[in-house]
Amino acid sequence: MIQVKCQRCWKVFEASEESIGKTKTCLFCKKETIIKPFEDTPAEEKPTENWMKTQGTNILLGVLIVINFLYILIMTVVSQKQLSESIFLDTFHPTVEWQAKVDKQMEILQREIQAVKESTQKLSQAIDKSRIEIIANFVGAIENSSTNMEQYSLKIDALHTSISSLQIKLDQLQKEVAKSSTNDPKTIPSPKKP
Repeated sequence: MIQVKCQRCWKVFEASEESIGKTKTCLFCKKETIIKPFEDTPAEEKPTENWMKTQGTNILLGVLIVINFLYILIMTVVSQKQLSESIFLDTFHPTVEWQAKVDKQMEILQREIQAVKESTQKLSQAIDKSRIEIIANFVGAIENSSTNMEQYSLKIDALHTSISSLQIKLDQLQKEVAKSSTNDPKTIPSPKKP
């Protein structure tokens, strides 16, 4: 088994050595990732705040383009329908059959408009869900970084304490050596056991 870092959520999980170079679903984010040993992952691939902002902006921009296209399409269909109806009414006089056909076409058009509204609403919900996932991943990355920084700070403090105690012991030994060398230059004191 080797340790692998997901290329999307950057969490570490284990995979078999036979799966190196193949794609596998991440255990955390459930997205496909290429299996590479953990130490082979380049540092520049890590997500940054700018990357996440860019991805969110790109998604939002794409959705806005789709919504604008749908709006233009609907307005074109409605305006053409109104124009063709007014020309038709000026040329021909409406009958019961004609009115039934118009009513049927209006029902079809209203269903199509309702379907577009529903798909736009679903798309909006999907965008909101994606935005929440992006923010959650970003917050998780910040929390992991904060935890790692705290752990490193504690380790550094422990090392400083160890160095200070070793420096004190070294100073004491140097004083003892200096004292004993002034009294008897041939005698070197044996170190005291703690």
